[in-house]
Amino acid sequence: QIGNPTSALDIADAMLRIAPGLTTGGIFHLCGRGDVTWCGLARHVFAVSKALGGPSPEVKAITTADYPTPARRPANSRLDTRKLQQAFGLVLPPWQQGVDRMLDEILPN
Repeated sequence: QIGNPTSALDIADAMLRIAPGLTTGGIFHLCGRGDVTWCGLARHVFAVSKALGGPSPEVKAITTADYPTPARRPANSRLDTRKLQQAFGLVLPPWQQGVDRMLDEILPN
């Protein structure tokens, strides 16, 4: 499964930038730049965790079928943020920066 991880901090920052200029409705996609699988996300999280002195277990890739959940998930949940960029000139940073920022805040120094 592929998607665009997005930091809650990046979402909040974007909302503060968008709100003053919002004059029309509509649907805008907002997400961190770039895409990754769940496995790739987990591997990045634990690589950064290790660099910061936190836990770093081995992450093994599995298929969606190997991890059944009650809710069906799309294989591709990547979002197109061009409308947001055109309307507000806003592009979020790469998803890795959001993950790194969050881990830096929650892991003990």
